Amino acid sequence: MATAAEQQERFERALTEEDLKFEHEDDQVTSLCFGGGDFSYPHLRVLVIFDEDGEGVHLISTRFVQIPEGRADVVMRICNACNKRFRWIRFFIDNDGDLVCDADAVITEESCAKVCTELTWHMASIMDRAYPEFMKALWA
Repeated sequence: MATAAEQQERFERALTEEDLKFEHEDDQVTSLCFGGGDFSYPHLRVLVIFDEDGEGVHLISTRFVQIPEGRADVVMRICNACNKRFRWIRFFIDNDGDLVCDADAVITEESCAKVCTELTWHMASIMDRAYPEFMKALWA
């Protein structure tokens, strides 16, 4: 069975092979930045956190949308709609009152690199597709 460090190494090696920039935050945590260019949202970091036993991975974004005072109800409605429509990730309001996204997956030594890379891209793509919906709801 692979350790978290071995799984993280596999994932980071796959990112390097695809010429994707990342940061090795610390043991068990790798982060990738998205935003600008082809993406609607200005800046986003996705943290890829490997379970200690090396059998699971958790992806969580930094703040996706800052929720203005008194607008959490509007954001929650859009979260629910997006959670119904997109199956790979989940939108929610965290304890700081920010909108974030996360996802979880079971991984093996053989699947780690592919699953983590694909799930990271799914997260970035879905967030990009959902971003205008949140902005429209908040500022319309």
